[in-house]
Parts: sequence; C-alpha cells; structure tokens
Amino acid sequence: MFAPRHHQAAGEMARVCRDGGVIAFATWLPEGTVAEMLRTSTSYMPPPPDFAEPPMLWGDEGHVRELFEPAASDIAFERHVNHVEAESVDAWADLFTNNFPPLVTAQAMLGERFADVRRDLVDIWERGNEADDGSFRFPQQYLVSVVHV
Repeated sequence: MFAPRHHQAAGEMARVCRDGGVIAFATWLPEGTVAEMLRTSTSYMPPPPDFAEPPMLWGDEGHVRELFEPAASDIAFERHVNHVEAESVDAWADLFTNNFPPLVTAQAMLGERFADVRRDLVDIWERGNEADDGSFRFPQQYLVSVVHV
C-alpha cells in the first residue's frame, strides 16, 4: 500500500499473476483509526513527492476497482477489524513509537519535536481505546481485496 505509483504497482501485480490466479491484499481503510494515525504522523514530515498517491487509497474499494478492472475477471472485498491490545495506552505508545519503522525514522528526523507527534498519537489512542479497565484495546479497520485475474 506504500507503493507511490498505484497504477504502476497494480499493473505489475496483474502482469506477473498467471491467468486464473488471485491477487489478494489487506490494507487500512481511509476512514479508519490507522488512517487517522498516519495522517497525524505524516503531517509533521516533509511532503511526499508529487507523483506519490496516498497509501490509504488502497483501502478504497472504488480505487481498487479502478486499478484492477482492466485485468480482473472478479474483484471481491471484505471489511474486518483487528484489535491491538496492551497493558495501557502509555505502554502501547512506548512500544509503537520505538519499534514502528516510520516512527523510528520520524524520531530521528524530528528530534525533540517528536514529542508533539507522540502526544497527538496518544490522543488518538485514548479517544479510540475500547477498554474501560485502564488497559488498551484499539480497533484497526482494514479491507481485504481479492482480485481474480
């Protein structure tokens, strides 16, 4: 989903898939919690190149249809929710910000300003936290796309 040229990436997937084959992938939904996290964190970073299409479009059924209909005999979609769980919001924030590669890079690039990114992400996680016992349970909505070639 982070391939910057969607039509080119989809075309290559279709090209290397044999007739009767299946291309399947799972991507975050543009209206979901992960999209909000990505929008927030990337707002602190330099803008992407002009040719780069937003990664969240891979989670839009219409966009996926547009990308694959020329090569597809059928396209099906399923929406799902994955839950991330941790001891607390702070425990999750520490784990995620120290291990998720884009945020590790952001920390290196932003230095002390990364504290603002972390604060904004913690706010998202606190608002979305479904746990009521001090722990952390956060929904992440995603789309499974299945393209039959």
